[in-house]
Amino acid sequence: LTDGTENMNGKYVNSVKQDIVVKEHNVTGITEGRGTLTKDGLSEDVNVAPDASAKNGYTEYTYTYPSEIFDKEGIYRINTVSTDKAGNTNEFTRKNEWQLYVDRTAPTITVGGVEEGGIYDTSRKEMNIIVKDSMSLDGYVVTCDGREIYRSEDGSTIEANNSVYVPAGLNQDIRITATDTAGNERIMEIENVTVSGSLFARLFA
Repeated sequence: LTDGTENMNGKYVNSVKQDIVVKEHNVTGITEGRGTLTKDGLSEDVNVAPDASAKNGYTEYTYTYPSEIFDKEGIYRINTVSTDKAGNTNEFTRKNEWQLYVDRTAPTITVGGVEEGGIYDTSRKEMNIIVKDSMSLDGYVVTCDGREIYRSEDGSTIEANNSVYVPAGLNQDIRITATDTAGNERIMEIENVTVSGSLFARLFA
């Protein structure tokens, strides 16, 4: 693997900006070689032929997977198979598993217990937050009038379900910012939320 390809192994990304390159060194030379690709466990219509380059005492074969073939969401795995002139077969995935997660969809956010313009007779209001991602959720942050009131520590999961308490205050703006491991972000805002045990304060909210 080239350094760039090695660094992509196991990564969650929302786009692939570089070609994926596998290099094979063979002393006797190969009679046949091909690179294949699977997405979500299913074979893609991809057949990468290697480019040969003579080196000092061996031949280097380069399999290049163009970045544009990774344009759809999914879990990708590459495989190269070659047969040399001595009849030996070398298969890349038998020695080293390589896979890439392409995720372009931001997490979803569902909120219960608090709504926009809501007025609540309590010293603090419980809010249930469910955040889901199709591949890997990194986490989410909740702020109230710009002050952080909750930060999840779920990391590398698909779903987070937590209770968060909105503090007392008048006409507060709540913001939930969720991100996944690929860097996709979704923001939900709930405005003008009043939480107070004081009837007088609620009347003027």
